[in-house]
Amino acid sequence: MWASDPAALPSQTQSWVDAMCATGSYAQASLLFRRPSGQRLILPLVRRAGLPARVAPRYSLPDRWGSGGLIVEDGRRDRDHARDVMSLLAQRSTGPLVLVPNPRLNHRWSGAASWSYTSPKWNYELDLTRGFDEVWRHRFRGSVRRAVRKAEKSDVVVERDTTGRLMPTFLTLYEKSVLRWAEESGVPTWLARRRAARLESLAKFEYVARAFGDACVTWMAFVQGLPAAGIVVLTKGHHADYWRGAMDLALAGPARANDLLHSLAIEEACSRGVSRYSFGISDPGSGLARFKEGFGATAVGYSGYVFERFPVRRATRASRRAVRRLVVAAESARRR
Repeated sequence: MWASDPAALPSQTQSWVDAMCATGSYAQASLLFRRPSGQRLILPLVRRAGLPARVAPRYSLPDRWGSGGLIVEDGRRDRDHARDVMSLLAQRSTGPLVLVPNPRLNHRWSGAASWSYTSPKWNYELDLTRGFDEVWRHRFRGSVRRAVRKAEKSDVVVERDTTGRLMPTFLTLYEKSVLRWAEESGVPTWLARRRAARLESLAKFEYVARAFGDACVTWMAFVQGLPAAGIVVLTKGHHADYWRGAMDLALAGPARANDLLHSLAIEEACSRGVSRYSFGISDPGSGLARFKEGFGATAVGYSGYVFERFPVRRATRASRRAVRRLVVAAESARRR
């Protein structure tokens, strides 16, 4: 049924749900709905493991696992789908529900329930419908084209893998990136390492690689024989999602390795007939957003939605943010 919905994303596949349950503290909770017309709808859904199902938080999907929302048989959506599903979900459980929809279908969910609160998001996407030549000539900025040509003429060596062989190397790069991000944001390195180890394990990367097979491509750039940059791209149906990226800035920056990797991934997506390359979430105006805009990606605004009968999640979220601000402030004071 997934293949019959042209809007379905890689993060809505059963393989993706299986990966969440196998490598995180989640249990399968996906639901199949059948409309009076006979049309089937699937909501990829997981719940927090270790809690009674009736009260456990449910996610479609959890943070850092991408977008969820409905898969609709034949892609024939109407305005009642989301509202009817939310009405049923409210009756099934008293626990909070977190829903992050396909950015392009946000309008289907905004009025589907009396949401407890929403959080704005911006996903950067590149239209590939006219093929790579058009993307290269008219979407990529001149600075990106020059960067790609520079990388092609330098000593950058690129490897492409669909077996998971490069995942340990990628994780090493990712850990370096975590420390750099911590330094830039003022987060203590011990806290950044601890969070990364919990959220981004080798087991997680390798599981996704096995589950997706040829649909999960790891692109790795080597400079002077050393790993400099890597990206992981998931492709299913009409959609290619840049899932994770990492780099050694000292090696990748001068060689423009990241520009080359994304150019190669986009070119491959075009050759597969993919219509959309997602660069993922960024805040407009940020350095990361400007990097994505250089490839011609545009921001699609949407929301993450939370529905809960009791404001437990909102209070917990606020307390975590307060603790994080205190930790960052303490670290900043220690450095002065």
